[in-house]
Amino acid sequence: MTEVPSNAPAPAQRGAEGPAAGLALDTALRRARWTIFWERLWPALATLVTAAGLFLAVSWLGLWLWLPPLARAAVVLAFAILTLAAAVPFIFVRVPVTADGLRRLDRSSGLPHRPATAIVDNLAVTSSDSYSLALWNAHVERTRAAAQTLRAGWPSPRVSARDPYALRALVLIACIATFVAAGGERWKRIAAAFDWQGVVLPANFRVDAWVTPPAYTGKPPIILAGIHPGDTARAADAASEPVTVPAGSTLVVRATGKLNINVSGSGGVTAATDATHAPSGTEEHRFKIASTGTATLRGAGDDLTWAFNAIADKPPTIALTKDPEQQNRGSLMLSYRVEDDYGATEALPATEMTGAEAMTETYAATARGAGLCVGHPFDGVEVRAIAFGDGPISTLRDARILPTGEIGELIVRGPHISPAYADDPDSTRKNKVHDPDGTIWHRLGDAGYVDAQGRVWVCGRAGHRVTTASGTLYPLMCEPIFDAHPRVRRSGLVGVGDLAVICIELAGSATDHDALRAELLALAAAHATTRSIRHVLFRPHLPVDPRHNSKIERPALAKWAAIELRREQRWRPFRQLAATV
Repeated sequence: MTEVPSNAPAPAQRGAEGPAAGLALDTALRRARWTIFWERLWPALATLVTAAGLFLAVSWLGLWLWLPPLARAAVVLAFAILTLAAAVPFIFVRVPVTADGLRRLDRSSGLPHRPATAIVDNLAVTSSDSYSLALWNAHVERTRAAAQTLRAGWPSPRVSARDPYALRALVLIACIATFVAAGGERWKRIAAAFDWQGVVLPANFRVDAWVTPPAYTGKPPIILAGIHPGDTARAADAASEPVTVPAGSTLVVRATGKLNINVSGSGGVTAATDATHAPSGTEEHRFKIASTGTATLRGAGDDLTWAFNAIADKPPTIALTKDPEQQNRGSLMLSYRVEDDYGATEALPATEMTGAEAMTETYAATARGAGLCVGHPFDGVEVRAIAFGDGPISTLRDARILPTGEIGELIVRGPHISPAYADDPDSTRKNKVHDPDGTIWHRLGDAGYVDAQGRVWVCGRAGHRVTTASGTLYPLMCEPIFDAHPRVRRSGLVGVGDLAVICIELAGSATDHDALRAELLALAAAHATTRSIRHVLFRPHLPVDPRHNSKIERPALAKWAAIELRREQRWRPFRQLAATV
């Protein structure tokens, strides 16, 4: 008999072996070849996976966020070379042939006389030789029995021999630890490896940054360390110390010279949402500083980080300096001191009212939607209502004074009214009105009216009125009606398009919003001032001014209400369908 060449496929006919033996050999041979292939492939694949794991570990660790763009590009290039080197062993991976599989079966099975290799042998002499034929048949029977016990064995890539210090396990542990530590920034930290902005900078550029405090503070802008060509190191040193700014300040970063920069905030520094138009030829980024945080500039050489300590604004205080003094007509003279951490712009006492009058005459009217009565003007003080106007009013001749009981914008004059704002001509132009007799009227910015008894009623801020197809609604005429409900803690009236929407903050938790909404709408229908309100929304907490914790931030509330109304309209058909099922 002769042995089949090592690179030849298994013969189609194997003497007198039965089909079961042939099937068993084919299955074992296929398994052996896959086992050998995996043993050849896995060492190369493990090297490549280790290199990729190392890249992920350093990425999730935040290495790219610490390195400047040039170093970032250099390290990524080093990883690329490492990856190519790890891929080289794939060139030498060969698919095992039949002879490799047969040898593997013989070695793994541990049977004598090479049964796997022998089972594919052919008879070397003619079948006319009876002695040779008898020996051949005995050989076939023996190999047929052995075919049922051939085993390929488990793969043994022997990676440990190539990595005796188990560095691959260390990389795996690092990947798991940094994956957890990176949190929601995993993709961002990986993408940072390929952010090479600033590797090549234009010859002529500059980056300026400053912080503009809120207007009410009266503080000038704070100039931060900027960047000029070759000046990054000095800017980084200058920006190393935290800058103390009032909460609510605006950070402005402006770049010129065709410099594509990236600015990101963290902590209490968030991107501003108000639309701004940067000067031509510049790129500008704006951020609101609500609390302590940082802003990082990338794309202008080395990364530059500004740190901010935000100082919260304290509410203004007003306190009596001595006991009230009774005047001849029975009124009281109040002596008081107004204080604020950034200076008070005004404290404008204009009216007075006794508690008895409030309880017996005006309280019930307020609950019915008449507005909030603030009493009679002081001696020497005059309050009027004029037609609403959005622009400045130079003289009283340009305004239309409204008759008793008609709602308009309230204006006041008296001996304590200042003629102008200090060093603020724009506010003076917007809020001061000259009377032909030489006196100055001050625009309060409140909507209200004067009743037949000369009492002043406030209906809300003029800019917060809501205009609908059925008329104009005012916050202090509508909200007290809803606030009277025992389950309502606070309410806020806003406009969404031409719709009036009342937003409710509940006094406690509630799940039956539909039933409560029906109660509130029935309450609104019972009063003329709220009859046109058809939309009630619930919110856990209404947004309020952090300085006072009471004034509702109506622009933010109106934006939220618009989103909620669209969502309700989208789901209303499904709710109606569910109600009918």
